[in-house]
Amino acid sequence: MLIARPSALPLALLFVLALLLATTALASPAAQPAIKPKLLASIKPLQLIALDIAGDAAEVELLLAPNVSPHLYQLKPSDRQRLAHAELVIWVGPSMERFLAKPLSLLPSARVLTLLNESELDAEQDEDEHGHERNSSHSEHNHHGQDPHIWLSPAQAQHIAQQIAQRLSTLLPAQRPTFEQNLQSFTARLAALDAQLQQQFKALKAKPYMVLHDGYGHFEQHYGLRHAAVLSLSPDKKPGAKHLWALSEQLKQGSIACIFKEPQYQPALLRNLTQGLALKQQLLDPMAGHITLGAHGYSRFMADFGRRFISCVQ
Repeated sequence: MLIARPSALPLALLFVLALLLATTALASPAAQPAIKPKLLASIKPLQLIALDIAGDAAEVELLLAPNVSPHLYQLKPSDRQRLAHAELVIWVGPSMERFLAKPLSLLPSARVLTLLNESELDAEQDEDEHGHERNSSHSEHNHHGQDPHIWLSPAQAQHIAQQIAQRLSTLLPAQRPTFEQNLQSFTARLAALDAQLQQQFKALKAKPYMVLHDGYGHFEQHYGLRHAAVLSLSPDKKPGAKHLWALSEQLKQGSIACIFKEPQYQPALLRNLTQGLALKQQLLDPMAGHITLGAHGYSRFMADFGRRFISCVQ
């Protein structure tokens, strides 16, 4: 007669229990935290808006360092890898980030948010409202009459936030209420700041000012401003000798009270034009390079941008 070993049954049970525990642990949400989708913003102002809308639900990375001009940038192999691994790439459009036009055309449309084409933006008038003649270089820079620096208008930034919230809701349907709530908070915060800036600019008798390139149209139109001089219509186009001579005469006559500089551009032409002249100068950074990441990033950027603008033209 065969007699079963007393230890055989307990060992089998222990093996089965261990296997069940291991399977349960692997299937547990706590053991396998959900992977956040990865968003890639072409420039920092778009990253700031996306962070406000996404909150903790997604990772929002930046493609282009803020101290680099998107007009002049050349795409690197490592950049292409980041584009390929992003669930959503957010960019303005080919009139701003020309270097992205071809690589993004190879990605599925669901993974690309092109803001200048998809946003219902106010079309720029055929004639430049700042008194400049339209020429081929201006049209090339301004996307057939549209200024690509759309994030400098609070109204258009609001539309950008809406576009991002919609795409995030498609990526993460269960998080839609969170994105909608974040969008509402973004809207209320931006509306309060905009009302404050509107009052400040309305009470301001702005003195004539000069910009390095014609990239502030949306901000100027929104707040009723107008620059008196511009060094170049586009950062990648050198001004002609006739324009430089006229600008030099304008500066010598003292008709320009303030010059706005940008950290992305250090044109030697500006140093030559202003040498020996006591002119007020202010640094404006439309790429938000000095703004730290964190809560309310876009509102902090616009508040600082408006403050710097007012301090120079008042």
